[in-house]
Amino acid sequence: MKHFLTTLLCTFLYIVLYAQTDLSGVYNDDGYSFNAPYSSSLSFIKLVTLVSPNVYEMNFGAQGNIGNKGFKFQFSLDLNNNIINWVAIGNTPSDPSSGLMTADNPGNSCPAYTAYSGFPYGYVSSRYNNRYNPLTRTFYLHYGFGIGSTGQNGYTTQVYEKLTFGYPPKIFSVSPLTGTSFTKVTIKGENLSHVSASIHSDNSITIGNNVPDSISSKSDSELVVWIGAGATGSIKLKNIYGSDSINGFVYNPIPIITKPLWENIGNLNLQTAHSHYAAVAVNRHNIPYVTYTDSLSIVRLVKYNNGSWQSVGDSISDGKAGNPKIVFDSSDIPYVAYIDSLYGNVVNLKVFNNGKWSYAGWMGANAYQGKYSIVMDNNFPYVAYLEYNPNYMDYNAISYNKYVLSVLKYDGSNWDFVGGQGFIGTDDPFEDLAIDHKTHTPYVVFSGADSVSNINALIFPSHVMKFNGTDWVYVGNNFVVYGGTETFINPTTFNTTIAVDSSGNPMVSFVMYDYPMRQQTFKYNNGIWNQLGNKSFSNSYSLALCHEVQ
Repeated sequence: MKHFLTTLLCTFLYIVLYAQTDLSGVYNDDGYSFNAPYSSSLSFIKLVTLVSPNVYEMNFGAQGNIGNKGFKFQFSLDLNNNIINWVAIGNTPSDPSSGLMTADNPGNSCPAYTAYSGFPYGYVSSRYNNRYNPLTRTFYLHYGFGIGSTGQNGYTTQVYEKLTFGYPPKIFSVSPLTGTSFTKVTIKGENLSHVSASIHSDNSITIGNNVPDSISSKSDSELVVWIGAGATGSIKLKNIYGSDSINGFVYNPIPIITKPLWENIGNLNLQTAHSHYAAVAVNRHNIPYVTYTDSLSIVRLVKYNNGSWQSVGDSISDGKAGNPKIVFDSSDIPYVAYIDSLYGNVVNLKVFNNGKWSYAGWMGANAYQGKYSIVMDNNFPYVAYLEYNPNYMDYNAISYNKYVLSVLKYDGSNWDFVGGQGFIGTDDPFEDLAIDHKTHTPYVVFSGADSVSNINALIFPSHVMKFNGTDWVYVGNNFVVYGGTETFINPTTFNTTIAVDSSGNPMVSFVMYDYPMRQQTFKYNNGIWNQLGNKSFSNSYSLALCHEVQ
């Protein structure tokens, strides 16, 4: 009678305990499937479903010739967290032709587990012994099947699996619950680190079914987003393991601006019809100039004066040219730089003086794909440009980058390199140049890897350097160290531009290769790079800083 009562009590506790416990969910599946000739490692997401109290169902873990063909099974847990009660489902052969296993490589009927060298301990039943760990929410399984077999020694397929529970995001609070475009909203909760601002991703956030403008992950428990347009509704977070949402966010539309803010200045259509490249600049007397290439790819310059656009001199380039840019000296004399196709696609500069265009020396910088920048410091033009690195792919050389960056200065008679030709290697064809006019210090920003491993990983963060009178040195000592070189942002960036304000503080704007690929701006002050305003604040990534920032 005592034994009967004990058994009854244990059965009662067993039913109560597991009737109240639901271990179903999405799990990370790691392990190995031995199923000749399709033996392979397992690394995917698997759903474990509770079909009745303490009865779970899942797909057979093996891949290859039985993958996705309806092989399933069910199991239960005893009070000691052992996995028991195998039941074949679907196309899985019934017991005893399938089941939980206690021996490795039974009957030598499938490849030995030692053949998988990637696992330091091998797959052995002592590690995958059909148990559940409630502390880590992990299943350890070892099972198999063999059509027509009478036991595990005849199994032709065996599977070792480690299923680790994947935690979906959980929202605790959202503040504020009302806002307009670019309002900063803080979301607190748990399991937030893998949520991203992509509606097409398995890891996403939406507000009123709209993607936010941008997102910043503070930690696994805090997420900051900036609202996009028309985002009234629920805030929903999703990762590959599940989702959570909270209702009640109210979007306040930005008032429509009825008065035009932009007005046409004259009519450039007749003069610039069929033009290609174009650039605009305004001199110290607030007169706008436009340089462009005409229908024959000849560089020209016009200015707006007394209500109309007027040509400044005749044609500037001697032949076909491209990518013109304009700067002014201290007397408002215009200089126009361009890529000169007539002389092998080099950068040349001409100055308008005494009613005609003439070369400002002979620069002849061989800019790769027309990538260059020009800035005027008083009466001295500076040009930064990229050229192809002759040592590219020579990993034994110091300069293993695809391009090298150089800066030239014109002293009125000659062009001289500032700090030597090709003083630094870069990888993406993005560079920009600015001058601190108080100290006459040139700054450059560029995207470049600092190691062969970063090149292989396509990691090209932005770097800022300045010329200290002797050498080019990195700006800042509080950067994020990545790959051994000081950089202030990771990973790859592009559309990099730089400016220096009137206090001598450099500012950099760039786009990161991540969703939503928006512009970000940083300012260097007191030895630290600080982000200005919202992260990813722009509506697109075609944005540049003005070189002359007040």
